[in-house]
Amino acid sequence: MKRIARVAAGLVLAVVSMASTAMAALDHEAYVWQRVWAPAHATVLAASHDLLAGWRVLAAQWHPDEGLVRARVDLAVLRADARPVVAVLRVDGSTARVDAVALGDELERIVQAWREAGVTLAGIEIDHDAPSSQLAAYAFVLEALHARLPPGLALSITTLPAWTPEAAFAGVLARVDAAVLQLHAVDAPTLGLFDATRARARLEAFAAVAHVPYRIALPAYGAGLVRSADGVLVESEATLARGGGRVEIEADPREVAAFLRKVERAPPRGLVGIAWFRLPLPADRRAWSLATLRAVIDSAPLAARVSASLAGQGGARDVVVRNDGTLAASLPRTLRIDGPCEAADALTGYVLQRSPATLRFSRTADAARLAAGDARTIGWVRCTTKDEVHVAIEHED
Repeated sequence: MKRIARVAAGLVLAVVSMASTAMAALDHEAYVWQRVWAPAHATVLAASHDLLAGWRVLAAQWHPDEGLVRARVDLAVLRADARPVVAVLRVDGSTARVDAVALGDELERIVQAWREAGVTLAGIEIDHDAPSSQLAAYAFVLEALHARLPPGLALSITTLPAWTPEAAFAGVLARVDAAVLQLHAVDAPTLGLFDATRARARLEAFAAVAHVPYRIALPAYGAGLVRSADGVLVESEATLARGGGRVEIEADPREVAAFLRKVERAPPRGLVGIAWFRLPLPADRRAWSLATLRAVIDSAPLAARVSASLAGQGGARDVVVRNDGTLAASLPRTLRIDGPCEAADALTGYVLQRSPATLRFSRTADAARLAAGDARTIGWVRCTTKDEVHVAIEHED
């Protein structure tokens, strides 16, 4: 009878433990993927203290053509920020052979330098899109790297959904402490960056075989697809010096948010959090703004709220378009100003049309993107009396 009671008690504790795990809030981290840090990094990091629990920072990158390129990371900013950091070593998927010795040397250099700088280093992540046929060899590389990692630091990897059904994948996971399942990619121009149905199927398949804690990497960005003689190239933060037409694709925040809500309601076994790609900076024209990322994480309404106004007092005033919503929007096609204005001009992207009592600023180019929380000056006016001037958006896309 006592044994039955102990077994029953154990089952109750197991059920309670599983329920607690399922109800535990998933935390959020973000990838910082710029090779060169700017002052804006400190600003955005500070603005996200209540939103993001840690960082996955690009530290170095290997490419067959460029060799080893070390990111110029502002370690003083990371030290002051104090949140846990995972340093990411990126090895291009086209690399014929991963040099475990060179990779291990760079790993040790980063650990020493970042710890000496006072960074709260939590681990190392290897981001290598190895072909499925090379997973067994990749497992041996990871084993060698794990042996060189100091105690207290975790070794994690970025994993591709295509690896999940491979027999050799179990050997890869056996060599690491954690993983990040990438659920965004340019699989084909017509499929975009993210598809919730495919992402759910890939997550469920991975959860069935994963035996280490893991995060899912979700997209917070867009990309340009450039057609060239080499095929379709993906243009991200930096403009590619190639001709050919560009097609813009973007992960829809509403679709990603809906997917995230479903995951939060029923998180798969082993899932501990989300890793967003990538940290939004003001100059990153293809990344979501921090306002959009915040709304997606916090389950806030997603909508644009575009308005126009005159900025400044006396003399010439700027004509400013602002988006105070949580979704990006197009700049207005036409903006109208009624009132006694004796002078005006439009800036690049707009043309000014005059009538006796009305000014119209009409867009001349394709719809430019106005990020959530952003503002754009499209021209200037000099008006006699501010109170008699009315500014309104006449036509939107």
